[in-house]
Amino acid sequence: MIEYTYREKPGTQKLRILRWGETETKERLRFQTGETRADREALSGKIYLKSGGRMFKKFTALITALTLLTAGLLPLSAFADGEVIRPVSASTLATSEDKWHANQGDASKIIDGNDNTFFMRKWRNVANAATFEFTLENYSDLTAARIVWGGRNASFSSVANSYALYGSADGVYYRKLYEVSGLTERGEDYTRTDEFALANAAGIKYLRLNAYGQIPSQCLALAEISFTGTPGTAPEAGMSGLTVTASQGAALAANLIDDDKDTFWKSGEWERGSEGNAEHKDIVLTIALPKATDLRAVDFSLVSYFPENVTDYYNRESRIHAYEVAVSANGADYRTVYRFDGTMRALYGNREALQTEAASVSAFDGSVRGVKYVKLIFKNVARLAISELQICGDETVIRPTAASTRAISQDIWHGDQGNISKIIDGKDNTFFMRTWTGIPAVVSFDLTLDEVYDLDTARIVWGGSYTSSAVATSYDVYVSADGLVYTKAASVTDGAAAGEDHRRTDITEINAQKVKYVRLCVYGQNPETCLAISEVSFNGSPSALTDEKIYPTEITASQGVANYPTSNLTDGNAETYWRIGEWETGSEGNAEHEDTVLTAILPHVTDISSVDFSLVSYFPDGTTERYNRNSTIKAYEIEVSADGINYRSVYRFDGTATAVYGTEAYRTEGFSAKNFTGLVTGVKYVRITFKNYSRLALNDLCVRGTDSENGLKMGDIQIRLAQGTTRSGMHFTVDADKAAFGIEGTFALNDPTLTAGVMLLSKATLQESGFATIAARVAAGTTSGIIDLTAEEILAQDAQSFTYAAVRTQIPLNEFDTTFVVVPYVKNGSTYTFGKQTEASYGGLKTVGNFLYPTEGTWEVKPEDFARTIDSKTYLDVAAAASVTPVTNDWSALLPESAQGYYFAENIVCPVDADTLYRVIEADCTGAGALKWKDFKTENWQGNSDPFVGTLPISKINDSMYLQLCLPHESTVYGGTGNGNNNFEVKKNTAGSLTALCAIYLQKDKSDLLPDDAQVTLCFGEMRLAVRKDDGQGWFLAMNSTTGPDNIHHGPSSLGNIYPIPWQLENDDNPVKSYNVGRDTNVKWVDDHYEVTVTGADLKGKKFTDSRVTWAVFHTWSTFYNFDDKNSIEGIATSYKVWVKEPEWSGFLVGDTGADCRQTGEPCHQTFNSRYFSITNQSKTVYGHNVGPNRYDTIMDSATVQQLLGIN
Repeated sequence: MIEYTYREKPGTQKLRILRWGETETKERLRFQTGETRADREALSGKIYLKSGGRMFKKFTALITALTLLTAGLLPLSAFADGEVIRPVSASTLATSEDKWHANQGDASKIIDGNDNTFFMRKWRNVANAATFEFTLENYSDLTAARIVWGGRNASFSSVANSYALYGSADGVYYRKLYEVSGLTERGEDYTRTDEFALANAAGIKYLRLNAYGQIPSQCLALAEISFTGTPGTAPEAGMSGLTVTASQGAALAANLIDDDKDTFWKSGEWERGSEGNAEHKDIVLTIALPKATDLRAVDFSLVSYFPENVTDYYNRESRIHAYEVAVSANGADYRTVYRFDGTMRALYGNREALQTEAASVSAFDGSVRGVKYVKLIFKNVARLAISELQICGDETVIRPTAASTRAISQDIWHGDQGNISKIIDGKDNTFFMRTWTGIPAVVSFDLTLDEVYDLDTARIVWGGSYTSSAVATSYDVYVSADGLVYTKAASVTDGAAAGEDHRRTDITEINAQKVKYVRLCVYGQNPETCLAISEVSFNGSPSALTDEKIYPTEITASQGVANYPTSNLTDGNAETYWRIGEWETGSEGNAEHEDTVLTAILPHVTDISSVDFSLVSYFPDGTTERYNRNSTIKAYEIEVSADGINYRSVYRFDGTATAVYGTEAYRTEGFSAKNFTGLVTGVKYVRITFKNYSRLALNDLCVRGTDSENGLKMGDIQIRLAQGTTRSGMHFTVDADKAAFGIEGTFALNDPTLTAGVMLLSKATLQESGFATIAARVAAGTTSGIIDLTAEEILAQDAQSFTYAAVRTQIPLNEFDTTFVVVPYVKNGSTYTFGKQTEASYGGLKTVGNFLYPTEGTWEVKPEDFARTIDSKTYLDVAAAASVTPVTNDWSALLPESAQGYYFAENIVCPVDADTLYRVIEADCTGAGALKWKDFKTENWQGNSDPFVGTLPISKINDSMYLQLCLPHESTVYGGTGNGNNNFEVKKNTAGSLTALCAIYLQKDKSDLLPDDAQVTLCFGEMRLAVRKDDGQGWFLAMNSTTGPDNIHHGPSSLGNIYPIPWQLENDDNPVKSYNVGRDTNVKWVDDHYEVTVTGADLKGKKFTDSRVTWAVFHTWSTFYNFDDKNSIEGIATSYKVWVKEPEWSGFLVGDTGADCRQTGEPCHQTFNSRYFSITNQSKTVYGHNVGPNRYDTIMDSATVQQLLGIN
């Protein structure tokens, strides 16, 4: 028997109790600590344990643990919360060699429970990451992890100095559980044991361990991994039935929900999102849910990917720095419920690493209800690719807040059977039960919701707890927004019998919008006993704002009955109504009868979305309920008019609808006419003609829609965009009170003594003049700057008032976006009488009127409509033209050649096509705005802090060096479009070298025109490299090849290199090597330049035998410029002169330039690539530089650099 003594010692260093070694006996414990061997021996018989920050104080627990430990059955991790959990399988992407240890390539050694066995990677540094993957037998809630790095007694084994542990429930969505960096080296036995707590690690079955670095730089080894925890449960499955659309990569969107982690969706290669690049748009995934949902989680898995037709070496790492989650009930109105700012990255490197990064957004506060659409809005990314996404949540349950019924109940069977609130208490086992009798004409139940919803389905539990409980066999579901007009949303005619529990649950499709009130109308039951209902709830989403309910100001009827006036139709009272004579039926009900016509006058011109009214039953005067009259409509027609004279038919109803009143029910029949024939806009009058009916009675009539007075009404002034003119302008409609203006009798436009009009003045001008009103300014005799619009048309007139119109077809553009002060007036002789002064902004009015330039068809901007004079020159104001024309991403049409010049307002960026851009930069331009080629693409895959974005400030329009940041290629290799880009950012204070580059391509569309055996003579003049360092000395010429064959770029020895396309084939695992077309024999110095001859086959890549080669490039470079680490490179510019000797090949080739940089610790990187220049039979300088727009004014000296590069 072994005796252990336990006592607590304050400050005791943590001792890690380990398994027994093979050579040790069970009479001795083997442990390691930072103390000396003598210290350890002094502790003989006294074991101090501290695990997970908690001291074990119970003696019996300690003895039990130590007894198991001495038997070799329990590792240290058992002292943490939960049981020991070992993976049942292990795998790795890391490559190994059996050079140092016979089993070093066996990943199962990592999970064999033995710290003395290990997996060891081959001898080399970790590139990006080395990945290890593990599977647990069951879902587990993990609390801690134990990892033994290194190989015991293997001196060449390394330990990880930075790594991350990821966990997943399904092998798709991996979330980060733990990450650490900056760890110390291994111990004396070449291992290091890491133990750490885990959070957010519930429901884990799959784990991924990524090692990012190692110490020392030898063979990374992993000996053991285990966990502690408790049994977990399988995770919640995501919703099925999702549909996904994408703003980019739409064809791949289905991959996001195909349950295949090896397929993925990706955005455009170089897209960054609006916060990653101000010139880019956000990347949006829109997920439509099958039903309204209370959102609980949004999960997606970020992955890396390979561009098409390339190898592992060129894998793209995906990164997210910012995204938002927005939700909507209707797909139109979204609200943001989550935002991420940080870094997520998925990498893949050298075939040894796989890192996906899962986002699990579950930080919702319970208010994210009724969601039918979810948007993932990626605002700052780099190479975005996602393999899978899922939505988790519960069906949104909408419970009514109030219930009522006219049904009669008796408390014979159940004490609470008469309590109608039981049908909305959330319990299926409570119920309301009607008395034992047959259903009369109808039994109704009324329900009220807490707010207005768009309802998808209704869940109705019919029946109760007794054999006598009957279920409904036929019923209707009516819905209403206002409690007045109820329209039928669903009808059930064949309800099944109840189940063994005397209940039946119906999920009934509703699909109704803007519902606050629901009425259930029951017509039959089974069995003929006691109709019972246990529960009613709904699925749906909160509605958007409802269309305005517009009551007519006046309704006239072709017939009626005293005491039931048409005013009852607009009083909002469900108990009042209008009706006609008892026995009228309409012309289609009886040819001897007349139709009944209601004519409604609306308060303003309206764009109508629906015409609503409610049919009701009624009691003849002096009768009881027994003689109630049920109203029925079988045919009616709706007509609309703008003037009350000319009507057009827009809707016709044919069918049967009846309003029923019974002792236990009140069923109105609502009509909401929506599916009109043609657009129902600009309506002032609505006429409803009832053609076939009996006992017609209505209790509410309204229209829904929006005010379409074609402008913005402010006080007594109606302001709108002009109509009937091809030019921009304002149309003022003034409703004037004659008495207020001192007018008696009839106002006539041809009266020479009486003038009406509207005056406008810039608000700023008015304020600067010191006057509060235009009237005061006019009274003081100061009228300069005032725009005086006299009446051009009398629209209406009676004894008390008149309405007139005044039109201004062109507003002075210097005031275009400012606030105007507007006032109507009447001038009688020389005396002015002014009305109410209001304010308006012309620029703000363009959205409320009709565009003068149509969104379809052709139109042409007239420069005189948008003329602005600056320094005695006339310019077309581009921003002003844009604000009244339907342009979006291409403003080329706003820059007609007939304009004398163009004015670009500050903060305006004008996107145009390439032809327009090239034309406008040669024109007279002014202003603080900018131009941009609309197809410019920023490619910044190396993360340069100053990328080319394509925006050309007007102030830089004559700067040749700045133009290179913005202009498109003169011609391209493969057709389409393109531009130059900034690439590798030279590292500061790091030694290296620079070399200028030259690349010449044959245009693809010229391939058939250039025979394979054609001889093309390329002529090269000087090649130059200009550099600026941070030494304060400015730009200088670092390399110049002007001195001929003794100092040319690499001379004849490498001037004829032909490389395969794709470029990466040269460095592939199975490389395709470049060749030289002749070296010394095919390169000649002629006068002041080199000539080298190539063939059509060379330029087409046909001399390569590898089928992967699709094209070729003629490529050469300059001598090297070496720099030290004392100063940093701030700017690089390169150029070379080139032409073709044969005129017949002029325009067949394109060329670009750049500069390669080699720095200590870095591979060769290209710092920038210029735009392509078309090569002709005339000498042309191909040039470019790496100074982006952010640093341009600080770094670039355009005149000096042009001189250094030899640019004319």
